[in-house]
Amino acid sequence: MFMNLKYISIFLFFIVLSACKQQNTMSIANVAGVVKTQEKDNIDKKIDEIIAKMSIEDKVGEMTQLSIDAISVGEPYNLKSPHELDINKMEEVLVKYKVGSILNCGGHAYTKEHWHKIISTIQEYATQKKESGIPVLYGIDAIHGTNYTLGATLFPQQISQAASWDTEIAKEIGRITAYETRASSIPWSFSPVLDIGRDPRWPRLWETFGEDVHLASEMGEAIINGYEGDRNNISDPNRIAACMKHFLGYSVTMSGKDRTPAWVPERQLREYFLPTFQKAINAGAHTIMICSGEMNGIPVHANKKILTDLLKDELGFKGIVLTDWEDIKYLYSRHRVAEGDYDAVKMAINAGIDMSMVPMDLSFTKTLKELVEKGEVPMSRIDDAVRRILRVKLKLGLFETPVTHYKDYPKFASEEHSNIALKAAQESITLLKNEKNILPLSKDGEYLVTGPTSHNLNYLNGGWTHTWQGNDPQWNTPGKLTIAEAIMEKIGKEKVTYLEGCTIDTIINIKKVAAAAKGKKAAIVCIGEATYTEIVGNIGDLVIPQAQIDLVNAIAETGTPIILVLVEGRPRIVTQCDKKSDAVVMAYLPGNEGGKAITDVLFGDVNPSGKLPFTYPRDPHSLVTYDHKGTDKMHSDFSSNAFDPLYEFGHGLSYTQFEYSNLILSSKTLTTENNLTVSVDVKNAGKRAGKEVVQLFTTDFVASITPSVKRLKAFKKIELKAGETQTISFEINPRDLAFVGLENKWITEPGEFELKINELSEEFIFEGEIQVYDNLVMIK
Repeated sequence: MFMNLKYISIFLFFIVLSACKQQNTMSIANVAGVVKTQEKDNIDKKIDEIIAKMSIEDKVGEMTQLSIDAISVGEPYNLKSPHELDINKMEEVLVKYKVGSILNCGGHAYTKEHWHKIISTIQEYATQKKESGIPVLYGIDAIHGTNYTLGATLFPQQISQAASWDTEIAKEIGRITAYETRASSIPWSFSPVLDIGRDPRWPRLWETFGEDVHLASEMGEAIINGYEGDRNNISDPNRIAACMKHFLGYSVTMSGKDRTPAWVPERQLREYFLPTFQKAINAGAHTIMICSGEMNGIPVHANKKILTDLLKDELGFKGIVLTDWEDIKYLYSRHRVAEGDYDAVKMAINAGIDMSMVPMDLSFTKTLKELVEKGEVPMSRIDDAVRRILRVKLKLGLFETPVTHYKDYPKFASEEHSNIALKAAQESITLLKNEKNILPLSKDGEYLVTGPTSHNLNYLNGGWTHTWQGNDPQWNTPGKLTIAEAIMEKIGKEKVTYLEGCTIDTIINIKKVAAAAKGKKAAIVCIGEATYTEIVGNIGDLVIPQAQIDLVNAIAETGTPIILVLVEGRPRIVTQCDKKSDAVVMAYLPGNEGGKAITDVLFGDVNPSGKLPFTYPRDPHSLVTYDHKGTDKMHSDFSSNAFDPLYEFGHGLSYTQFEYSNLILSSKTLTTENNLTVSVDVKNAGKRAGKEVVQLFTTDFVASITPSVKRLKAFKKIELKAGETQTISFEINPRDLAFVGLENKWITEPGEFELKINELSEEFIFEGEIQVYDNLVMIK
């Protein structure tokens, strides 16, 4: 067995540090760099030793990933319950065909004890019965916590995390998810989603960090640092390997539906869709999953220019390049760019795929072996893929510790972790409207609680919650509260009348609801979406279903004030409901603690501080992002006020008031030698403490490519006591003003700019020559 890399690293670090102290020649940072280089050399040496002993069968096996269905009792998608591994299938898959990676669960979440039993048995076959002894790399979709382990801490979904505008929260979510995933004996998660959510129709919008490149890049880096640790020491038994997804162009389909064609010019690809991945690669993420769709007529799984030329060569990605579910097969069954399995495997592997999520049979393994033997796939391509896979396995410490044990993780599903999930949900809740300061509500009043999302824990969590679609309540965590239950717990059952009113799309008892609303202090009407992800979430109409609109209208006719709570993964058109409501609270998908968090905000125990991470559209045919172009504002009456969303990106109210003043630039001229320091005073002018997100936008007045009306360049979340003032500072350099120009290179052009924070603005000039940047240095 190999000595644990973590201890090698520590040993080397102190040897080099001691020598450098004696010579007084190196800083700590330089020492760390030397150690990292030596670590890499040690890993490369071990890879050489392993790969020299591997047969072609070993190698193609390592490149194969199968679902747990393929080694379990029962048929794929219809396994025996309770779950049980099939010894004969395991012998064939793990020993005969030497499959190197397994994923998924058999339809629903398992206990951590069952996970330990599964992984232990799999690793026993891999390390003791398989000739090479190479451990299996097990992967799971731990999307908002370890959601395929029963009882695990479930956090708000990514879109909610983005609404917090708090990178520390994202990092904490990553850290705890890593801990609880390792407690489940699993070292690899297929997260985070780094696609940019710029189309509200898209059914995976809620899995993204929103529509803005800068916000999504910062949040993505933070959660990866939580998963892998600041130094990416994934041999740490409290850390996991992250998997960026879905590279590249997945979220911008022309139809707005999942896995449908996208057309993305290279300039837009580089400016809007590449930076999140580039920053994550720079942050050290170890694996990446490829887009299931096609871009510009070429399935991404078969696009060598994207997978090899861009990802591996230009961006320098050294980790595993993984397909999504069955996507090599789809090259012939859906995309029809290959005649059959033989051509499809050849295309994908030669394009740069390292591991195929097959996931139910051994066809890939057999076909790839044949391709290599016939010289259709060069051995150099196979060895490159296998080296990448072995490198991740070595870095994870799987050769030393193939299985972690749940007994070593006493904080699994602890109160400490639940409290962080609650805080994350609280800080994401976004107050969109609050007429006459109707919120916060008094705990002394009597209230009606109604609507399809008011008493449903699954709707608070969304997809990837104990099952793929997250819609089976039998697996829900006991003791977690719906919105209705949380309100009853806070103010007393006797003060709450609960009636469902309607389902997501069907009227139930609206007349009864309207009657119950009369005389109440307010009606808390919770509307939104059922659970979904991927293709299941495709819709033909972004408008909220009519049954929910009818519910709001019926209550509005009684004259009772309406508090509208939106529980949804994407901004459904609710304009009619918004008009009838006195307050609107955007809850997104806040997770298991969402009921409590929403209630805390409604009744004033928490001051809301969330901000929209996307533009909330007013109309179904006005789906324009905040960073639109000037011509997007052209109205049919020839005015320039067509950009009129229901609520703008970055919007969010508070129960206190913040005043901005003294916006100061260190200079009116920015140069390559002198950055601009920007400062602004923010005062809490209200009577209670609150949190505010300070957002800095810039506008380029003239550019060789039509500029956006504004772009987010920096943000910071702060907390202020009543009456307190803080001075917030940012630094702007020429790179911050760059865009992708006519030659598809990042450039900054001299000229006039505007900088805006809140309602304050200042103009400045960038003086000098046009700056052209290498793509790799554009991401800080």
